[in-house]
Amino acid sequence: MEEHSNILEKLGKENHFRVPENYFEDFSAKMEKRLDETSVQNTQAKDQPKVTLQSNIWIRIRPILYVAAMIIFLYGITYVVIQPKVKESQMQEMQASTEEMDDLQQYLYDDLDTEDMYEMLSMNN
Repeated sequence: MEEHSNILEKLGKENHFRVPENYFEDFSAKMEKRLDETSVQNTQAKDQPKVTLQSNIWIRIRPILYVAAMIIFLYGITYVVIQPKVKESQMQEMQASTEEMDDLQQYLYDDLDTEDMYEMLSMNN
């Protein structure tokens, strides 16, 4: 608080900002002049077409190319990231089903004796 009062004592309470003399008297004339200059430039720009046929074609084709690039990118990401995981999970499922089949066959063959096997073979023929 003490520093704040020292600053006020040094600077005082008067307004230090000043406006140049005759600033507001010339302001409207200067503004009108600027507006006239910009309107002349705008009318000249309207008279001269800046868009050429080549740039017009590019403007029409650009969104299509962007969409095509996005689709290719998404396909690439899908192929690189998801495809190995799908193949890995399919391999695991196949291994699991193969192991289950082996276990089932082993279980069935353990319980069968020779007579049951002959009987099964004779039924199949």
